[in-house]
Amino acid sequence: ILSVDLSPSDFSPIPLTEEWLLKFGFWKVVFDSEATGYVVEYRLRINKGIFFNYADDFSLGIYENEESVNEGFSILPEWKVLDKVHGLQNLYFALTGEELKIKNKK
Repeated sequence: ILSVDLSPSDFSPIPLTEEWLLKFGFWKVVFDSEATGYVVEYRLRINKGIFFNYADDFSLGIYENEESVNEGFSILPEWKVLDKVHGLQNLYFALTGEELKIKNKK
């Protein structure tokens, strides 16, 4: 029997990157205008009443639908600094009771 001594400090959280967001099924939206500048957002429809809008500053807005994102009406205030995969998984599970699964194996 192989024995390995590991402690929590032996593990590091996985940074939440564009690659992970796309794997989880988010799609990328790019805004580039003189008024707002260059902004990248990632969007994911969870179900009929929950829609995630993840910004490139690591904030996550939770909305009822895509139209409410565009109008700025969120269900919950933006979550700041959600920059680890496990944090997104925990939030998804808390809202849906289901695990966040990889949808795109790219």
